[in-house]
Formats: sequence, C-alpha cells, structure tokens
Amino acid sequence: MQDKKQILLAIENLKAHFGVDTDGDLASKLGTSHTAIAQWKWKKSIPQWVFRRYNDVVQVPMEAKNPKREYLLPETTLSLIPVVGITDAGKGIDSDDPGYDDWMTRPNGVKDTQAYAVAIWDNGDSMLPMLKPGYKVIASPNLECRNGDLVVAKLKNQDSTIKEIYFETDHVILKSWNTDYKDLKIHKKDLEFCHPIVWFRTNH
Repeated sequence: MQDKKQILLAIENLKAHFGVDTDGDLASKLGTSHTAIAQWKWKKSIPQWVFRRYNDVVQVPMEAKNPKREYLLPETTLSLIPVVGITDAGKGIDSDDPGYDDWMTRPNGVKDTQAYAVAIWDNGDSMLPMLKPGYKVIASPNLECRNGDLVVAKLKNQDSTIKEIYFETDHVILKSWNTDYKDLKIHKKDLEFCHPIVWFRTNH
C-alpha cells in the first residue's frame, strides 16, 4: 500500500497543474467525480489512467537518501479491478468514464494489470440465461479474441456490447445467447476492439 502522504502530494500536484484548489474542481478537470478522488485517498492508490495521462505531474520524490524519482505504483493493479461502466447487454456499455467510482476484488488467476470489470444493468437480457442482470464480468485487454470467445466489443460507431464473437474473412459476427436477439454482422473495419471476458459472477 502506498504512503498516504505520497498520494496526497500527487493529488496536490495535479491541483497545481490545473490551477484549482478543491477536490471537486480537480474532479471536473479530470472528468471524474469527487467520490473517486476521495477513494484514491482512502485506498492509498491512484488509477492507472492518471499515470498514463499525467505521469510527469504525479511523480513524487523518494526519500532524500534516494535522489531518484519514480511513479507511485497503484495498489489497484494488485488487489482491485475498476468497474469502468454499467452495461445493458442488449444495448451496449458505456466505458468512457475514466473516474472509477466502483471497484471489485481481483479474483485469483486474473493476472492482467489492465483488466476491468463491467456490470450488467437490471434490464440487460441479451446474454441470458448465463449472464443475468446484476452480474459483473471481467475483460482482459491483453488477450487475443478468438472464435467463440465471450467478449466486450466496441464498434467504430461507439456502440459497445457483450457478445460471443466469430470471425469470417471480412466480417465479424456478434452473437447473443438470448434467442430473442438477432446476431449482429459487421465489417471487420467497423470493430474498434474486442476484449475477451475471463471471469464473471453474480453481484447479489
């Protein structure tokens, strides 16, 4: 767990960078929430997206006896996984918010430090009977998608969804498990990314 003083210093450095004084104003600049920043302080860790975007700002000096500077390594990469969006599996997901207001414990065996979780809304039913409303799924961005994988897929039109994926020569087929939904066939160039789902569980 990182030292709380280092976390607070990194947050103050971000405030100075944006010219703001309060956590609420900083949250607005970062596109996240006041609650998320409060969690950074409480959990003594800062999400990876902050380091990727503002690595020069959130660097903090080591002890005086060590003149080197290094990044704080967020504990979330070891023990917690961010829930990046709420999913309605029939309509797609919204995973654009960088401010993680929800977290879940990293299950045993999930090694990808960039893994993220997505929760299924109460009315998400396209992947019934296996994926029920209230379930959380974990996707692994660093794994290759293969035929028959259950994936989080994002299309170039910004729609995102959870589906079973199949690859053809020029097209991709995204299949629902609920037979009330038709398969979606798109051109390969219209698929922005797919991330295999490696784990899921009920949230109840």
